[in-house]
Order: sequence, then C-alpha cells, then structure tokens
Amino acid sequence: MPALSIATRSVWTSIAVTWDDGGGSPIVWGPPAGVTDGASALDDLVATLGGGAWWQASRSMADAAMGAVVNTGTAYTVTANTAAQSLMGWPASQGPTTSATCSSIEGTVYPLRPYSGQMLRRWWRTPDAEGEAALVPGAPGTAAIVPSLSMSLDAIEASRLTAALAIAAAPRVARYTDDPASSAPTWRAIALGRVTRSQLGPLTWAARLEVRG
Repeated sequence: MPALSIATRSVWTSIAVTWDDGGGSPIVWGPPAGVTDGASALDDLVATLGGGAWWQASRSMADAAMGAVVNTGTAYTVTANTAAQSLMGWPASQGPTTSATCSSIEGTVYPLRPYSGQMLRRWWRTPDAEGEAALVPGAPGTAAIVPSLSMSLDAIEASRLTAALAIAAAPRVARYTDDPASSAPTWRAIALGRVTRSQLGPLTWAARLEVRG
C-alpha cells in the first residue's frame, strides 16, 4: 500500500512544537521555509531532535490521512500551537513520552489497498547519454513516456485525495512511498501531473496520478 504526502499552500512555518525533557532548554521545532508537506516536515523534525529519533507513518481510520509516531530515546513533554494542531494533527499536549503521535496531516493520503506503480519504478532510472527515458525526482517533463501511480480507493480515501489536491501548492509536488508502515521507508519526490478518477462500483473508485518528474 502507498502513502502520498502532497505539498500544500498553507503556511507551515507557523507551526511550533515544543519538546521538553525537563533537563534543559526545550527544543522548539517548526518546519523551515520551503518544507510544506508532512513527510518532509517529519524528516526535519527527527533531524532536529537528534539522538537517533525516527518516525513511522500511521493511518487515520476516520479520514484515510497519514499520521506519525515519533520515536525518541528521551521522554519528552510535547506541546503544540494551533497551527501544529491544524496542519499536522499534533495534540495540544502529550507526555512525557518516548513515542509522541500526530494524526491527519494536511495533504496526506494513506490508502489501504495495494496500488500499481510499475511504470513509475520502470522509468525511475539514470538517463542515457541523450537524457532520454529518465525520470528525475521532482523535475517535471523528464520522462519520454508519462509514468503513473494507480490507486484503488474507497469513498473515504477518494474524498481525502480530492481534498488534498484542492489545497496543493503549484506546481504540484509530493513525496510518496511504497511501504509507509516500514521503520525505514524510502520517500521519493515526485511532480504530479493530471489526476483522473473513475467510479468502479458503489463504494470503490480508481485514481490515476501522472508523475511528470
């Protein structure tokens, strides 16, 4: 199953999450300028915390969004401002804990069904001498044949994808992974092209996302 983290137009630099271990100056974290999607924000968070901190994706059953468990070697009391609560689903306060959680991160979609990304993996390779047949992460228009991600979605997941695309930044860029439940998933940067959706049945939709780079 995949997870998709789409960059949005919101002001992510307004996020402030305070990590206090009770033994010194608290760490106040917020995404730096240019980081406007959940997966990238979480990568920056664990790099800031240091000490072997890592994060693992979780799924919100209520809205098919991605959340996360942030694992640290230190017990922190974690407090979040309103922007952090709104954009990343951080509770106002939690802890002390070594496994802080957030949920329903803006711009994320976490379907349960397997997906088809064979064409994407096929074209994700080093270009030849003329620069053809290449897919450069996050760079639009670098593939001779447009690869894609195809997803099978239920009603909640289809609604979540629609909502995420509606607030996407321009140009539309995202990160995705094949295995979000892994402790060390590979998140790839992609440039999204046209997205088409069709209803397969009363409660099932198909979505095809062109990957332009």
